[in-house]
Amino acid sequence: MISDSTDKYLKSIRSLSKHEEPTVVSNIHVDYVASKIATLYEKLRQVIDYQEEHLLRKNTIQRILKRRLLLSSDPEEIANPLISELIRGGYFLNDKIPETKIKKIENILAKYIFLMENSPVDFEKNELIEWLKDLAATEIEEKLAPSETDSVLLEYMAEELLKRLVFQNIDIDQNKKKELIFIACQKSLLKADQSLLNWRLLRFKLPEFTNSPNLDSLVKFSENLLVIKKGVEQSINDPLIKNIQLIAYRFVPGFLVIKDIISEDLNETNQIFEKPDTLEARLKFFYEKRYKSIKKKNRTWGMRWVISILLSKMFLAFLIEIPYDRFANKFSFVSLGVNLLVPPLLMFLIISSIRVPKEKNKKLVCEQIMNIIYPKKELETIIVKKPLEKKIFKNLVLRIIFLISSVIVFGGVIYLLLKINFSWVSITIFLAFFSLIAFSGMRIEASSKQLKATNREKEEGILDFIADIFFLPFRNAGKWLSGQLQKYNLIILILNLFFEAPLQIFFEFIESWRNFIKAKKEELE
Repeated sequence: MISDSTDKYLKSIRSLSKHEEPTVVSNIHVDYVASKIATLYEKLRQVIDYQEEHLLRKNTIQRILKRRLLLSSDPEEIANPLISELIRGGYFLNDKIPETKIKKIENILAKYIFLMENSPVDFEKNELIEWLKDLAATEIEEKLAPSETDSVLLEYMAEELLKRLVFQNIDIDQNKKKELIFIACQKSLLKADQSLLNWRLLRFKLPEFTNSPNLDSLVKFSENLLVIKKGVEQSINDPLIKNIQLIAYRFVPGFLVIKDIISEDLNETNQIFEKPDTLEARLKFFYEKRYKSIKKKNRTWGMRWVISILLSKMFLAFLIEIPYDRFANKFSFVSLGVNLLVPPLLMFLIISSIRVPKEKNKKLVCEQIMNIIYPKKELETIIVKKPLEKKIFKNLVLRIIFLISSVIVFGGVIYLLLKINFSWVSITIFLAFFSLIAFSGMRIEASSKQLKATNREKEEGILDFIADIFFLPFRNAGKWLSGQLQKYNLIILILNLFFEAPLQIFFEFIESWRNFIKAKKEELE
């Protein structure tokens, strides 16, 4: 007999499939020609500014929203153009979003614009406004493309973990447990970034905020905005999250495979889950399917990173490196070749070395799923230990050792680059790209472990330890740089400020002009 939580999940999924939008409603239409050009622009932009696939649409909404808020603070002037721009860019299908969504997006924008205009005035105001813009973009995506199936799957996984996790020597109530497990599952199962976590946790803690709050509740919310923001961030940064997340990773493969089985044929899920013998064969089939999908996605992701890095390197080489090296009499085709080719080659080697766990792991995943769907009388209990208290002196010594090893690693690389006649400008750019690739490669490697049902911290040998000593300083630098590049990527800044806004005006002009021509033709007919 299937577990109560599995039965609840299946019922929730079936109820979602029955929910449909009204059929008699006008949908938002954009011009075909303008859409083709805009979609091509977005594809090219994604190569330069590559991001994880599941974050592309949300990050694009953030970008469009921030640009349009510079020009207007009227929700009616932003909502329709924003949705049209997303459709033109290929993020939504044409003639599929009902016009009723425009009013809903206007209401969301009105809520956040009110909070921006009435947020507390202090040194954190700019940071607070950026936080609100990110929340607005995330809620807009949720309204345009609800992630209800993901939410139901997350609830299913969180419920199963809540049954199994035992917090050892930790004074914590049930509501706090649910909150911490919710955050850990967001990170491990749905790969939520910071803005997604902020929005989903805010909705989890204050569901009334998402349900068209009235003016009085908005005023009250604005008065407590700093406290609410800090409370959300404090929950996300709770030290226990990391320990819970490591446990959650072991359960992710099972829930992903369950999701795949249900997505294939919703009508037969009851029959499938009621027959354990036939289910096991399906589990193996869908595990193999997802295994191949992850391998393909990793290759695609990696190659896009290679192209993005190569284009960025060429841009900087012709804009800064070559002119400076010629001026300083340091120009060398050898150093130019090393600077251009080594970073993408490193990424290619990282991709080639990544292995997705398979045969032994497949058996573990299948066993795990069977235990979730058909639970034993006594469930497995998993201990969540209290994070170790950091000893100040010991921690200081370890940090000093790490700093010294980082200086030695960076110093050794710089010494080798100087030996092949690199200028200091070229060295700086090389180290920056090398660090970004080391960090990006780690993220791709983490993505390849999506199907791993064992502890991710195990199975590391001496070579892994030596590699960590060398690469960790670059990964730390890469993590910091990637955060800065999100704000200060030179190519992206040029695109946003001098190219994208006029381009969108051009697309809107094409659409208006084509509509005018069509109207004239209809008059003649």
